[in-house]
Amino acid sequence: STWYKDLLQKTGKDKIVLRKLDDSELKDTVTMEDKLTYDKRFEDKYIFSPDKNMILDYYSYGLEISDSGEEIRDVDTALFLYDLKNNKSAALFYIGPSGGIELVSWIDDSSFITVTSDHETEQKTNFTIFVYQIKEDKISKISGFSAEAFIDKP
Repeated sequence: STWYKDLLQKTGKDKIVLRKLDDSELKDTVTMEDKLTYDKRFEDKYIFSPDKNMILDYYSYGLEISDSGEEIRDVDTALFLYDLKNNKSAALFYIGPSGGIELVSWIDDSSFITVTSDHETEQKTNFTIFVYQIKEDKISKISGFSAEAFIDKP
């Protein structure tokens, strides 16, 4: 992905070494609930599943629009999943101000990948990659990797 290529360029490395997460680090399962609330104003920012039945939303959490139309963001970020077909939703995770969502992408209609970052210092960033699987109303992590990257000083 372009995210990985950009990261390599920032670090000056040819590759980033990833550590495969073990099963104990993948144990979280989230259950979707019977409430579907999302803001249609941001549909162009949402990531729709290939069949268009689900939405991944990393954009709208903590977002307010001023009277002049300016976007005002919360320092935290979050990822939500909306199941349009069954009118259900789930908050998958929240990230504090030192982190961010680098990549969210569907693999197929029932699985997706996320890359999140945590900026430990100005030069050191930790990354976590998860592959999620959706079965009925349960979202589970089925695979994951972690890595750290040191950004070259300009």
